[in-house]
Amino acid sequence: MEQQFTQAHFYAARAYLASKTPACSLSQSSLANNFLHVAGNLYAKWERNTTIAPAVAVNTMKILTQVAENGIDLKDVSLQPFYDFCAERGITVSDETLSQDHFALARAFLAYNSIDAKLNQEEMATLLGVVPNLYSKWERGGETGNTAPAVAMTAVVILIKLSILKVDYRQLSIKEFWGFAEQLPKGRVKMF
Repeated sequence: MEQQFTQAHFYAARAYLASKTPACSLSQSSLANNFLHVAGNLYAKWERNTTIAPAVAVNTMKILTQVAENGIDLKDVSLQPFYDFCAERGITVSDETLSQDHFALARAFLAYNSIDAKLNQEEMATLLGVVPNLYSKWERGGETGNTAPAVAMTAVVILIKLSILKVDYRQLSIKEFWGFAEQLPKGRVKMF
């Protein structure tokens, strides 16, 4: 039976990510700002379990952990193939303009790039770790007034980059992480 990655694993995941990048101490604010694109104090509350992290943040931390465990470096993966895909459809997107308004295009790109030949909103919600109704509202953002959290955009960018590399994160291992997490002091993190 596969173990469930939860918010309670954030500290272990941050320590694990730091162990995979020895030149990086990976403080709470560094992880929040450079990986999740959320405020450092918000991430700190998530890690301490004083504020409930959105499901998309939990899923994004799991994906980042899987990516690190499997030695995948997303830092230098260009989003240009996605931007070209958008341009072919008459929509100009860049690093500066990429937003929640492009979730439907991102979903189409992921399907086109063969994570799934057909990727409906429900399947995209599953990839992000959220309920379909919530993702549907995010994709329709402007018309529904529902703004996706910044970490949702981060998750979408990670999925785009993985699809450019032809990697399906659902197939990536996370076994080494569980062994690492077991070695941490039990008082610091509730494991299960």
